Amino acid sequence: MIEETETQNKAFIVTIIVFAIVIISINVFVTFF
Repeated sequence: MIEETETQNKAFIVTIIVFAIVIISINVFVTFF
């Protein structure tokens, strides 16, 4: 149970990081145009 929870937490953190990068990339793209 503990290992599964840690795996889910890591996946959740990675998803947030990727989502944040996508948002920042869109903001930068819009800024340059």
